[in-house]
Amino acid sequence: MPYRFMLFHYSQMFHDTFSLHGDELKAVPAGMSLEKVKKDKLVWLYKLILERLYDFPVKQENEMIHGIVNPVTGVKRYVKVFIDSRFVDIKVKGELPVFDCGEACKMALKQRSITRLQELLPLEMFQLEGFVVWSVQDVTEQEVMTGIKNMVLDLRAGNEEHNYLQLQDYLQSLLALKDVRVNVMPFLKVNNKWVIEECSVSSSILMGNARNEGERQSLYLQLLEHLTQTKEPLVLSKVTRDVAQVYGFMKYLPLNGVNSYILLPVHHENDMLGVLEISSAVAEELDYDVMLQLMPVYPSIALLLRRSRQIASERIQEVIKEKFTALQPAVEWKFTEAAWDYLANESRGDRQYSF
Repeated sequence: MPYRFMLFHYSQMFHDTFSLHGDELKAVPAGMSLEKVKKDKLVWLYKLILERLYDFPVKQENEMIHGIVNPVTGVKRYVKVFIDSRFVDIKVKGELPVFDCGEACKMALKQRSITRLQELLPLEMFQLEGFVVWSVQDVTEQEVMTGIKNMVLDLRAGNEEHNYLQLQDYLQSLLALKDVRVNVMPFLKVNNKWVIEECSVSSSILMGNARNEGERQSLYLQLLEHLTQTKEPLVLSKVTRDVAQVYGFMKYLPLNGVNSYILLPVHHENDMLGVLEISSAVAEELDYDVMLQLMPVYPSIALLLRRSRQIASERIQEVIKEKFTALQPAVEWKFTEAAWDYLANESRGDRQYSF
């Protein structure tokens, strides 16, 4: 019913989704946006009214995607709620108003059209009888894959940092593990030489806690040396001081409370684009099975890193065009390094930078 939530039959999984710790069932599970639920409910009601009473087809599916943040684990999952309205009848209180919505009603119901419909056709004029069937399906993997693909298409110089944070949230949803940290670090080259992008390295699980810039650069070079020797992922179910001695770039992991860790190189053909890092404070929390959960989105992550490298190249070219005159091909490489140096110093507040 429009303003009442009453369940008379449900599966155990439905109960687990719509209650917390076995408590009373809620119309809106903990962690789900109440605002979105209200909006989706209005969309569903007016779709029903327009189709049943006015014979206007509405291009709006009965499927609604919701993100649910588990209040205990903090992990966000995505569910698709499908509402089957075959068993609902709509009755009009009084006389059915004359209403001609024209082409607008053939479009998807947006906030503006919903607000207008509430003015023209108040819900108080209608009464619903019967019941609906709710089917709830976990679609986290599909939503994450779609979200990352959209990020690749939308990635540009102005939203890189935001998109990488969103990417990490997506990957944590896919893993569905409590207190697991995820980081994606792109690798950049200037004149075929590896360079450090401060904002990327400072957020790294491996290098974020280095004491100074020089030490960060040293760890970065050690990591690159390791990755040029092997393309295989490094999965450490237990991080110990002995492991940190074998892999020098991991020296800070045990000191920072990391007890299990995954380092997944991201390649396209023979080009090393970056790494994906996963860490946990719980020993044996991370293993190869955890890494395999990320394989469906691996190609999209590679595309995102390739796009980041392209954006970095575009930034360098913009600086060259803005700061320097037309270049001779023989000296262009020097201006490319100077442009990168300018960008690197700008991002870290005019501090010294060296290749």
